[in-house]
Formats: sequence, structure tokens, C-alpha cells
Amino acid sequence: YPYCGGPDGNFTAHPTLVGKSLKDLKDKAGKPLGAEVYAAAKDGSIAEVSYMWPRPGQTDPVAKVVFVTKVADQVCAVGYYK
Repeated sequence: YPYCGGPDGNFTAHPTLVGKSLKDLKDKAGKPLGAEVYAAAKDGSIAEVSYMWPRPGQTDPVAKVVFVTKVADQVCAVGYYK
């Protein structure tokens, strides 16, 4: 699923987290993944960010890779579980 965050750092698109902070989000190992997603997002380019996150409906974290970009004032990502 894709997700996006606005200039205020909050999710603007996500299946369950709209309105909550993307920028302050940490992965299940404590890595500040939201800050890394925002730092990696650049207009006109795509970057990769890796972190640990449970698959939907599960609790054990697994490696996840997202492709991140910036479009206008939106930071957006979509990825896959390894």
C-alpha cells in the first residue's frame, strides 16, 4: 500500500494512520523511520529506505523496503516486505 505525509509531518494517506505523525514514527527496532523517509524524499528522484515492520495482520517485524519520493508538498512511499 502507498502512504504519504504532508508538510506538517502527519500522514495524509495510509490505510489506518491518517492524521497521525509519520515524521515521528519509529520502526519496531527503534529506528526513526519517519525522519529517514522525510530526509530521503526529493522532488524528481526516488530513494530507498529500509526498516523493520510487521506484515499486515501479524506482530513479528520483518525487513521492509520502501521507495520514497516527494511530489509538491507530499512525501510518498510504497514498498515491499522481504
